[in-house]
Amino acid sequence: MLVIVPASFHDKNLIKAFCKVVNFFGPYPTHELLTVSRPADAQYSKKILDALSGGFAKSSQHIFDENGPVGWPLGPNFYWHQTIQYLKKTNNSSSWLWMELDMTPIDENWLDVLNKEYIDKGTDCLGTIQRNKNSTDHHFVGAGIYPADFYKKYTSWKSVLDSSVAFDVFCQHEIVPSASNSSFIDHKFRTSYFKCTNEGLRGLSSDKSPEFSQPVRDDCVLVHGCVDSSLANLILNDHSYIFTAT
Repeated sequence: MLVIVPASFHDKNLIKAFCKVVNFFGPYPTHELLTVSRPADAQYSKKILDALSGGFAKSSQHIFDENGPVGWPLGPNFYWHQTIQYLKKTNNSSSWLWMELDMTPIDENWLDVLNKEYIDKGTDCLGTIQRNKNSTDHHFVGAGIYPADFYKKYTSWKSVLDSSVAFDVFCQHEIVPSASNSSFIDHKFRTSYFKCTNEGLRGLSSDKSPEFSQPVRDDCVLVHGCVDSSLANLILNDHSYIFTAT
C-alpha cells in the first residue's frame, strides 16, 4: 500500500509526534511512502520524509507546481486534487491511504491489518462512512483508503477546486456507493486530551456529536482525529495496553 501524507504549516505542530509513533510501530518493508505539499510548505513534507523514509520499501516527496489556496476546506481540497493528478500522471499502481497528520496508529501491525482488510472486503474505498450534519446523506470521510486507479473510476474529484464544500462531502454521491466501513479505523473527529481509562483509550471532542468522545474501539488499529498529539504521546510513553492484531 502507498501511504500518502499531506503536510502543511497548519499541522506542523503534529509532525514530530506523528513521525515518532509511525516509526515506533515500524518498519513497513512491503509498503511505500509519499509526502505531498505546496511549495511554501516543502520543508514540512521533507521533514516527514527524512524522519520516515528508512522504514518503508520506497519513499518519495512530491511538491505541487503552485501553492494554491489556504484554509479549510479550500486548502485540503487543493491538496487532494493535486495529489490525485500526480497519481494519474505517474500511473500509480498501488492502493493508497490518505494519512492526514491527525491520524495515529495504535497497534504494531496496523498497516498490514488495513491492507489485508482492504483486499478482503474488495470495495473501492475503505474507511469511515459518516452521516452529514443536519442531513440524511452520508459521506466517506476523506482520511481513508482508495483504489490505485481512483482517478479513472471517479470524476467528481476533478471539480473539487470549484467548490467551497469539503472534498469528501462534495464527492459523497459518487464514492459512498462503492465504499465500506473499516473495522480497524476509528474516526474521532477533532479530539484531544487522550487518556487511558478503565474503558480504554478516550479523548475529548470539540464536536457536539457524542460518539467522538466515546472510547476507541478495542479492535481499532488507526485513530483519525487527534488534533493535539496526545494520543501519540500516550502511546510513546505508556505501551502497556498495546496488543498485536492478527
